[in-house]
Amino acid sequence: MCQADKTGTAGKAIVRHIIANPPSRLSTLPSILKNLGLDASAQSGYLEKVCREVVDGLPDVAAAIRKGNEKPVMRLVGEVMKRSKGRADPKEARRILLDILKE
Repeated sequence: MCQADKTGTAGKAIVRHIIANPPSRLSTLPSILKNLGLDASAQSGYLEKVCREVVDGLPDVAAAIRKGNEKPVMRLVGEVMKRSKGRADPKEARRILLDILKE
């Protein structure tokens, strides 16, 4: 299963989908995840895009982190979580944000 979410948001979305659309024999977990946009391959590209948008949208916070203060990175992670509606993996978002800020 994907690491898109450790808080249960993805699980809740899957359960809602299954209840609303009873699975047939042709439905598999990977196909359900893909339909909901929760598959790992879609998540990685999406997460990087959101992280870049957040860094561009909060230049003051990004500048503070680039100067060596990593404490404000959680402000950026929070914004990523907000924009992804809780579906992003916060640890992965933090890693990506720090990578972007070190470029």
